[in-house]
Amino acid sequence: MEGIVWMLVFLVGGSLAAGLYLLPTVVVGLRRRPNPMPVVVVNVLLGWTLLGWVAALAMAVHTPAVGVAHPDVTSR
Repeated sequence: MEGIVWMLVFLVGGSLAAGLYLLPTVVVGLRRRPNPMPVVVVNVLLGWTLLGWVAALAMAVHTPAVGVAHPDVTSR
């Protein structure tokens, strides 16, 4: 019986850890960003570092400016 409990603890704990690790990827998917691949790549390759995970999460929640007119510096 004790082996079954440890197996359940391992499975549940591993699932929670994987879900937390991939949280930036889930967020970018739920927000339906137009180009999610940079977030996924940073999350998968650098997410094991705290800085890489935070950077991926920041990229995932950042809302890009849409329709903002940038001044043309050459037309003076």
